[in-house]
Amino acid sequence: MTFGTRLRKQREKKRLSQKEVAELLGVWQATYCNWETDTTSFQVKYLLRLAELFDVSVIELIPEGVNAKPETFNAKQKGIIDKENLDDIYSNLLKSKDEIIQLLKEENKRLKANITQLEEVIGIPYRT
Repeated sequence: MTFGTRLRKQREKKRLSQKEVAELLGVWQATYCNWETDTTSFQVKYLLRLAELFDVSVIELIPEGVNAKPETFNAKQKGIIDKENLDDIYSNLLKSKDEIIQLLKEENKRLKANITQLEEVIGIPYRT
């Protein structure tokens, strides 16, 4: 299944039009249509936004065996997805995930401390 087919299926699951998706991404409808028909490639910066919009993981949007055509463009310069960029994206996602987990743990500790302080002030346990 191509990238465009995956986009179309995800869009249809969300019951969105191409125009609605394009507006949410801030691109022309024709641009988004070209992505769905595999007429043109897209910039990597849209991959995370598409995954978020369709409520799927980035991996679910990427077809197996994605490969750039180095003879026609420099994928890294243009921000087009290729195997090397996909590895970078995946690594960055893992780092982001770890950072988010750490932030959530810190927030959890802060909230627990606030609850403890609240319990001391009102003189009764908050937790049941």
